Amino acid sequence: MSADVPGFDTRLVGRQLRRAREALALSLTQVAESTGFDAGDLSRWESGEAQPQLDALWELADIYGRTTDFFFRDLPPAPSRIKFRLARPGRGLKRLSPAARRALVEFEGLCRRRYELEEILDSRPRVWPQRGVAGEAPESLAAEVRRQLGLGSEPIPDLRTVLEEKGVRIFAVPVPESEFAGFSWWHPVYGPCIMVNARDPSGRRNFTIAHEYFHLITESQASLCDLSIAAGPERFANRFAAAFLMPELDVRAEWGKRGLLQTTLTLSQVGALARRYRSSSEAMVLRLAEMDLIGEERREELLEGLAAAPRVLRRPRSAVWHRRLGQRHVSLAGEAYKRGHISLGALADCLGVSVVKAAQIARELGEERDSAK
Repeated sequence: MSADVPGFDTRLVGRQLRRAREALALSLTQVAESTGFDAGDLSRWESGEAQPQLDALWELADIYGRTTDFFFRDLPPAPSRIKFRLARPGRGLKRLSPAARRALVEFEGLCRRRYELEEILDSRPRVWPQRGVAGEAPESLAAEVRRQLGLGSEPIPDLRTVLEEKGVRIFAVPVPESEFAGFSWWHPVYGPCIMVNARDPSGRRNFTIAHEYFHLITESQASLCDLSIAAGPERFANRFAAAFLMPELDVRAEWGKRGLLQTTLTLSQVGALARRYRSSSEAMVLRLAEMDLIGEERREELLEGLAAAPRVLRRPRSAVWHRRLGQRHVSLAGEAYKRGHISLGALADCLGVSVVKAAQIARELGEERDSAK
């Protein structure tokens, strides 16, 4: 066993160990079974009564999906209360799979890293989204938010970039078995943050961003959502997202311009419309029905056809890590490395890649820097 770590604040480390465990809804017994550590020792480490050794911290960091620096820093906590809007029965982190809980932990880490990169580079967002009025009709709120963002009534080519320019941190993290589509919180330190399921198709991810944005501007509590729910706040969030992404005036204009009729409307035509608005085909069908452009029977026929249709797999346009993190995050990490503010290991951590891959990225950044001289 390695020696104890000198100069170590045992109470701080204990508090962070407890936070890391509770974020995954793990009991001391479960951690003991996974690691072989004594549950009593784990309890004493968390209370600050005893000091864990460094190799124990390395193992616990791996179990908790953290880097070891998490245990030595007094970091802002995750939200203590989350609204679980899930189709599956039961609520709380314990009802999620261990992999889904780790996805939430990964999202928290990404929000923190983004905040730290912005602090290092003095590039903090100057403007945050305006809060909406709770109880306002979703369609009216969607029109008002479009006005605030200067979007007019045209389709939004890149919603993620639009919102990130307003200070919203957005990340795509893979969630196993499609347990939920999105998560959002307005952190007291990090600000407004949105997570979408990286396993969902691009149109659904875009719809999730709009859906979660509704929760950000109308609620104060963190929210974890399943878009299949069509009741209560989720119904309002879906209506907002549909009206926000697919403005009625433009949809009606496109419907007429393309000469579409509900009796002959095909799945291919629905898909073409959905691509125009960067949304899913399912959301497009529901929006057309909501606007009375198609009837209830035709809506059900189209939805059944979409459910039965094979999914077309397209080649990714960019590296997976790049698409998951977003252009702003990648640019900030690269700039911090080029200026010497972070190490190669820190660059790898910020980008979620191996040190070997980070070294390749660093060489490319160096070439960019040299060519700019």
